[in-house]
Amino acid sequence: MNDYSFQRGWFQVRTRDVSRVRNLIMAAVGITTRTAFQRRLNGDTYGTPAEHQKIEAIFNDFGITEVWGLVD
Repeated sequence: MNDYSFQRGWFQVRTRDVSRVRNLIMAAVGITTRTAFQRRLNGDTYGTPAEHQKIEAIFNDFGITEVWGLVD
């Protein structure tokens, strides 16, 4: 399990909310490109504990509580 990936949460996002959630995460942690977002999504780039809390809060706003880990 990759503790830095938020795929588990990402794949629970409803299709209609994907763009909004991506934009919120990118703004919250200072990501400026889709490539950088993909790296963070897959856990290839590590964030700070504060950034992890921001990401968790965004997912929680959409009713998603299991955020971290890779999807099989």
